[in-house]
Amino acid sequence: MPRSAMHGLRCSPTLVGWTRLLDEWVVGLTSFNRPSDASATCWEDPVSTRATLVAAADRARSFALSSPSEDRLAFQDDGTLRVELQGCRYVVCTDQTSPIGGTGFEADALNALDRAATRAQEAAAPAEHPVGVVFVTPVMDAGLAPEKRAAAADAIIADSRRCPTSAAAYSFPSPAETDRYHYVNDEYPGALVLVRSVA
Repeated sequence: MPRSAMHGLRCSPTLVGWTRLLDEWVVGLTSFNRPSDASATCWEDPVSTRATLVAAADRARSFALSSPSEDRLAFQDDGTLRVELQGCRYVVCTDQTSPIGGTGFEADALNALDRAATRAQEAAAPAEHPVGVVFVTPVMDAGLAPEKRAAAADAIIADSRRCPTSAAAYSFPSPAETDRYHYVNDEYPGALVLVRSVA
């Protein structure tokens, strides 16, 4: 029986600080696309999509420092995000897939992840650890029955587990949670983020 709500993550222990960051990404999604927002979902705009990662990184750093950091993180003009987590310096580049229908998204997602990881590697200074991140946005038929939506979300999450990544997180709120997760709607049931560390 498919679960009614699915939120989770996995992370390699070699990505120091990223378990906390990804946890903050999932938890922080409640802050995006309040009913007053003009856009229907943050996944339609790459800047808004990247903002979900920046906000999570800021909260992860604040947690490690036991207080909010005065210098807010931001993506630079060259498309990189530079962040230090638990003493490890990372340079992060992102990519985003077009909304994908159903399962079988791995090829597109992994190509996008390759592009992001390559850009991060090219931008990294010797003391920085390059990381690629890709946002994957499933789209479903708005008229799909709730049990079929849940089953489809289960299948998408299962597909993501087969992807060769260093970390991943996902959030597929239940219908009862939509009052808190305003970034979802009848078309967009949730989102995933896939992460690859470049050795």
